[in-house]
Order: sequence, then C-alpha cells, then structure tokens
Amino acid sequence: MPIINSEKIDVDDMVSTKDINEVDLLYNLKNRLNQEKTFTNVGPTLIIVNPFKDIKNIYCHDRIEYYIEVEIKIFKKEKKDIR
Repeated sequence: MPIINSEKIDVDDMVSTKDINEVDLLYNLKNRLNQEKTFTNVGPTLIIVNPFKDIKNIYCHDRIEYYIEVEIKIFKKEKKDIR
C-alpha cells in the first residue's frame, strides 16, 4: 500500500516503505530537509539534498561512517540474495 501524499513520512531508507513512488520520495526528502537531514537512501543509492545553507556537522566523520556502514550492510544483503 503506497504512502502517497503523507506529510509525516520520514524514513532513512525509502526501500523500508512498502511501495516507492515519486510523490512519497519527494515528500520524504522535503520533510527530512526541513529537519536538516540531507542524506536519504533508496536501497543502495544515496540521495543528498543541497540545503543551500550551512548545517553543522553535515560532513562529520560519524555521519560518513554511518552511511559507509549502511552501504556495507546493503551490499552484503544483495550478495547473499544473489546466491
């Protein structure tokens, strides 16, 4: 069941929703940007939205490490699913 037009959607990875559609993706990106969350995954793809303003610690070591770990987990899961 799609979320379509949900103002409340806020997920780190859009793949965790049941259906992915353009409207929900855009709402999610908008809502996350309003919370100064500029990084959003869609499976193995990382979307980064330019906030056009300074956001403290946007590229800090901890945040970069977090997304590296997310990508490693996704890669391992995909590799396991292929077998």
